[in-house]
Amino acid sequence: MLLCVFLLLLSAFVCHLIKGLLTYLLTYITLTELSAVTVDEVEVAIKQLSNKSSFFDVLPVSLLKLCLPEIVYMISNLANASLNSGLFRRK
Repeated sequence: MLLCVFLLLLSAFVCHLIKGLLTYLLTYITLTELSAVTVDEVEVAIKQLSNKSSFFDVLPVSLLKLCLPEIVYMISNLANASLNSGLFRRK
């Protein structure tokens, strides 16, 4: 049960993270089309996040950074799946 809750919270945070990653990429890179993100790009973007967390964060950034080696591939795959499908979660 605890694992299910953690995975649910993680998936919500990952969706938020993908949105932030896309914003970062679109702000600093001029694109003619969206291309797949690499694991390295995702890792750099997450490491550059501020460690500050708010009450509304489902997962503290410090915990995300601590778990980064285990989840960076999953986050990259989710981001690329969103880019390929053109579907992005709305609030």
